[in-house]
Amino acid sequence: MSGVAVGYERVLVPLCLLLIQLEWTLGQNTTKAPCLPELVARNRPMRRLVTHSLWDATGSMTTRDREEGFYDVVVERSGKCKPICEPKCSLHADCVGREKETPQCVCRAGFNMEVVHGNRTRCRPQCDSNCGSHTICHKPGKCSCLHGYQRSKLNASNCEPVCQMNCGRYQQCGKPNQCECIVGYIEDAEGLCKPHCSACGANEQCVQPERCECLPGYQRNGTDQCEPQCLRPCRRNSHCDRPDICGYIENELGVCQPQCDVDCGAYAQCTKPNLCECIDGYRQNEQGVCQPHCQQDCGEHGYCSEPGKCACHPDHKLSEQTGVCQPICVACGRNTQCRAAGKCECLPGYQRPTAESADCEPQCPAGCSANSFCSRPDECDCLEGYAKDAAGQCSPICAPECELHSVCTSPGTCACLPGYTGEGNLCMPICSQPCGDNSYCAEPEQCACIEGYTPGDEHNRNCSSLKGSLVIGIISMAVVLLVVCLALGIALIVKRCKDDHPYAEQNDKLSLPMEKVDTNLEGIENPGYAQ
Repeated sequence: MSGVAVGYERVLVPLCLLLIQLEWTLGQNTTKAPCLPELVARNRPMRRLVTHSLWDATGSMTTRDREEGFYDVVVERSGKCKPICEPKCSLHADCVGREKETPQCVCRAGFNMEVVHGNRTRCRPQCDSNCGSHTICHKPGKCSCLHGYQRSKLNASNCEPVCQMNCGRYQQCGKPNQCECIVGYIEDAEGLCKPHCSACGANEQCVQPERCECLPGYQRNGTDQCEPQCLRPCRRNSHCDRPDICGYIENELGVCQPQCDVDCGAYAQCTKPNLCECIDGYRQNEQGVCQPHCQQDCGEHGYCSEPGKCACHPDHKLSEQTGVCQPICVACGRNTQCRAAGKCECLPGYQRPTAESADCEPQCPAGCSANSFCSRPDECDCLEGYAKDAAGQCSPICAPECELHSVCTSPGTCACLPGYTGEGNLCMPICSQPCGDNSYCAEPEQCACIEGYTPGDEHNRNCSSLKGSLVIGIISMAVVLLVVCLALGIALIVKRCKDDHPYAEQNDKLSLPMEKVDTNLEGIENPGYAQ
């Protein structure tokens, strides 16, 4: 029967939905109605992704897209609509949403949501109480130990590591299957845990953490130091050097002297049994050799040759000012120092311009502005003839200062501003068109009237004054009167001349009577004379 039911289901359900869809296509309006999933028959089970479909009041069905506020659902055999969340919800979370709302993932009871990567989330179980150390909340309200740990016998809330092997003396299981020394103990070269003491004195040993005791055969004296004990008393001028061993022997004179098993070496003497000490003026180095000691520091390139006296290594000499050995360089350039024998290096902040250069030049990584140079590391100075202005730039210096309408272009040189002409400080404005009467060129291409005159046009090229016109008129009238007076005077003079010489007008026609005179008497021949 079940197989037959499934067969009917595969045939009848798509047919019914096709009839309903046909009725909806005829144009029936829809209103909000219970949700019905729209199924598409493909001879497969009905579990498919579909869109919401609605029944209206008349029994028709319509389908809405996502843009209208609906979302994809999962059709189950129960026929209920279930929202789908993108991205999919994690474990222990459900996709919850209502009509016209974006579905969201919500953790189930007993779980809290946390962000993993970007917008990815996950639900983790929640435990109301603190789980304790080395535990994890694996179910809501239930804590369990991490892998490799078990419940602590002292505190059930905590978990302690488990070691399959037995840990040794002064050890404990610090991590799963890993033994560690307990507090106050450290592991030695043999892998055993030994007590640790910050500092034990001579002939002492660390028996407990931060507790030192004397070695066997030694006993602590009044100065809190461990000294050897000898059961048999040592003789006069002798003392107990080691447990039950006296450390002095008699010399050929019968005097007890300390005995050292090894040769103390040069500049050293045996002062106590098996104790070599350097003589005065010498000190023991790291290798146990006595070397001369100098109170002053002989420096990197020197050494103490005798007690209180320094000597220099080859290619170095002793400085009289500092008393320190310095390397010898034949000739170092400017801004350099002799770092090693025969090797000159630039001072900090200086660099050679070329590999062959002996001198070093200062470096200014940020660069210097115009008319300046790098005088010291990271410091710029103006060139000669320039000085810094208010803006911090190097400007040329002119002495005396440039006057009006001129500017200092280079050290000691003034030049006229644009629109002016001249030499040095003597700069006059330029007007391409003449300014005319009673005006002058005051600024470039701008004329101005002389004081007391008013402009005759918009360019101030012809200026006039009422007072000036009156003076000119008076002068003109005076000239005219003077000319008239001169003319009248000349006419009067001419008239008087005519009155004084009545024959002046007839002089061309007047002939005076003349007598013939015989000039022969005077010896002058006169051919025209005839009696």
